[in-house]
Amino acid sequence: MLGIDFFVANYTPYKRYSFGLLSNHATLSGAGYPVAYELVRQGFSIKKLFSPEHGIQSQGEDGVAQKNAYDPYTKLPIISLYGESMKPHSSDLDGIDIVLIDLPNIGCRFYTYWWTITYMVEACAASGKKIVLLDRPNISQRSLDSIEGPMLEKGCQSFLGRWPMPLTFSQSFGELTRWFIYERHIDIELEVISFNNDKQQPFIPPSPSMNDIQAVWLYPCTCLFEGLNLNMGRGTSFPFRVIGAPWLDAIQLHHDFKNDKFEGVESFPYSYQPMWSTYTNQICHGLYFSVTDHKTFSPVRASLWLMNYLSVHYSNHLRPTTYKTVANPSGKKHLTLLLGIPNAYDRFCTGRPLDNSSIAKLIDAKDWCMNVDAFLASTI
Repeated sequence: MLGIDFFVANYTPYKRYSFGLLSNHATLSGAGYPVAYELVRQGFSIKKLFSPEHGIQSQGEDGVAQKNAYDPYTKLPIISLYGESMKPHSSDLDGIDIVLIDLPNIGCRFYTYWWTITYMVEACAASGKKIVLLDRPNISQRSLDSIEGPMLEKGCQSFLGRWPMPLTFSQSFGELTRWFIYERHIDIELEVISFNNDKQQPFIPPSPSMNDIQAVWLYPCTCLFEGLNLNMGRGTSFPFRVIGAPWLDAIQLHHDFKNDKFEGVESFPYSYQPMWSTYTNQICHGLYFSVTDHKTFSPVRASLWLMNYLSVHYSNHLRPTTYKTVANPSGKKHLTLLLGIPNAYDRFCTGRPLDNSSIAKLIDAKDWCMNVDAFLASTI
């Protein structure tokens, strides 16, 4: 049972309150309705909706501003938190007693839904509003011991990473919110409505390019190539499942990647033609990936190996690139912001081979995991 279902079943006295809801329609109740519609049909007084990147219907283009609008299902007004402002204004919270939060979670630091939650937490703390977070599982199904850094370093803060944490994580948004409120000493009333895992939830794409569970597992690996002059499947029907460029030798890359014996993933030489995005209408050669065991697959390690490999073997071709979004209008330093470490291109694309131990040291997030796990265990 999901947090939304526990709330509907057990919090009927809350129907006397006025709510704001931060969500999108990729979050469904156990009955199969979008959370906003479920709450309205159950008689809760929802006054306005707040939407993250991709909008309330989770279909907006990556990095493109979303406008305030009205929800087609509930007819409620929508305040976009991915446009002129990423953070609610105090006036946006007028007429609201409590803010409900329920968003999809794919367990990756630079997937922006989490940072929208943090801005909402700060806004509610400043306005004295309570938050009720309707929790749900982390879609990645990642285990605690498979979390990978790098940890976000000072000077690399952006809407892709505001606070120090690893690049991947296994926690639910309820757990993360409890941790960060504690760690950052935020004075706010928070109630997390927990879930249990007694029923497998259907996969609903949380954004346009996150179209299956393979994309979720591969995203922390292949999305890092947004900061380089490669295509990572945008403009195709298989986003985040490939990397490629017109100048790559797919057979040789496949051979060398396979020889390094990355656990939990298979690669295949593959050529394809993006309909838009990087290398529009050009034939790209590269790798198509299939995760065979998400519990042993290390996406960040694989990505850093691939970056370094390309810098060694394709030094005349590989380049950093800009990636313009509402959050980063210039598009500069995109790889640095994704990885969360300064001068990322210069560190991994040196043209000199990096040994596996150097990569392993960088992605080690054990201390953070132990601290978070100990805190959560102590507050059960």
